[in-house]
Amino acid sequence: MSPTALHALREQRLTICERWTALLRVEPVNSPLALPDALVHLIPDSLEQVLRELERPGDGHLTLGAARKLSLPVCGCNRNPYLAYFKAGEQALLETLVLEQAKMEPSQRRESDLAQLIRVARALAAAEIDTFCGVCTHHAEGESCRFHESVR
Repeated sequence: MSPTALHALREQRLTICERWTALLRVEPVNSPLALPDALVHLIPDSLEQVLRELERPGDGHLTLGAARKLSLPVCGCNRNPYLAYFKAGEQALLETLVLEQAKMEPSQRRESDLAQLIRVARALAAAEIDTFCGVCTHHAEGESCRFHESVR
């Protein structure tokens, strides 16, 4: 990610956290662990993880279209609280970056910055969703659970 875009995101940490919280509060709650009040305290740490990862050199050839195709793990029981949590987080981050890019000179606006942000946000989301699914008490109960076949 370009230093200009990363700096802009860092400067907007509070705004991102507030927006992430607001978006999380409108997402459907799929389990008691997905209640926004149970998750909002995680937002600052998750945001810092994303920002730290964006400091690392990324694949400059990643296009926005390719980044949007990066998928998240499927949760068969749909009780994973991180599904809504990271959906809200990615949206808050992207909204902020788009608004910050609108303030930049056209020569500083890079599609690859948006692509890198999506890649990093989804990588963190995938890791957390996978971890939670691995310890879920509904692990492999339903046929739609991706772990269903492995317990037969």
